[in-house]
Amino acid sequence: MNRSVFRDAFSKGDQDTCLKSLESGLSGDDTLVQYLNDLLFTAACVDWKKKPCDHPAIVMNSLKNMIGENRETPSKILLKFGLEILASQPLRKDDDAVLNETTRSGIGLAVFVGDLEDALQECKWNEAKLFAAKTFLASDRSRAVIDALADLALQNTNRNGAFVFHLLRSFHFQELKEDIWNYVCSLLNIIEQHRLPEPHESKTVEPHNIYKTILINNQSDLWVTFSSVWRLWIGENVRLKSYQREISHWLSVLDLDANGSLDLNQDHWLLKDHKESGNRFIALAESIVKQDKPSLDRGRDLVILESLRALARMDSNECTTMAAARLEQRFES
Repeated sequence: MNRSVFRDAFSKGDQDTCLKSLESGLSGDDTLVQYLNDLLFTAACVDWKKKPCDHPAIVMNSLKNMIGENRETPSKILLKFGLEILASQPLRKDDDAVLNETTRSGIGLAVFVGDLEDALQECKWNEAKLFAAKTFLASDRSRAVIDALADLALQNTNRNGAFVFHLLRSFHFQELKEDIWNYVCSLLNIIEQHRLPEPHESKTVEPHNIYKTILINNQSDLWVTFSSVWRLWIGENVRLKSYQREISHWLSVLDLDANGSLDLNQDHWLLKDHKESGNRFIALAESIVKQDKPSLDRGRDLVILESLRALARMDSNECTTMAAARLEQRFES
């Protein structure tokens, strides 16, 4: 199916056509990629008014990562859940309004990224969206505005860290130029909900210095944020140094109990059966989706599972062992 068919059908509430896209995605290969990318894009277009940590974009990218464990035979249960978590969500309607108006009236005087950053720091939301549109058009519709907004959002890493990571990964999945502006609007939508603190100074602490303390603490929301920002830290981005500056500050101010303990299981399958670990993660994800709980709660559990999966695959045997213990405690006991 053409990439736009699902998006048009979803916006019109045409569930039958959406389900046909799902069935097409089950064949794997390009049709699976197409379906997943449409889910990711639609999640980014949700008009979200709640906490960023529960944003459908986070759930959808986590779901995509789980499905990716077996791309030849993708899980229908997980693919269907992707449609379920979007079913009742309202979409933003005015993303293109300011962009179209700016295009008609012309970019005008030069606008710099600094102007956009200042407007957001000062909570001048309408002005910020106009500056974002002008900067976007002046950059030949490049992704530069996405990176700048992600940088700003990380000034409140505790609130926005997981959202920034998963939204960036959602866009990176296919990086379609025609989708960039909608991802820009998604970031603006989250940033304008809460006043940003001023930029912070860089600290010396890094994620690999603190993962033991993170996993000793039984705080699943902390695991999710930490797993997200650690992946940002080791990623590639033109603004990586700025990302690391804000992440290091967040790590430095965490008030955690470093004296706790965690029962480790050296015989856990995650420490042994590497070839089958992907299918085991899929099975755990499916068991979460099948539970008789609201989709929001199942989405949260899925994100926690994906976060522990990512921590277990960091280049550290000790981190893998601790993540396996948390996985067993949370989902296998």
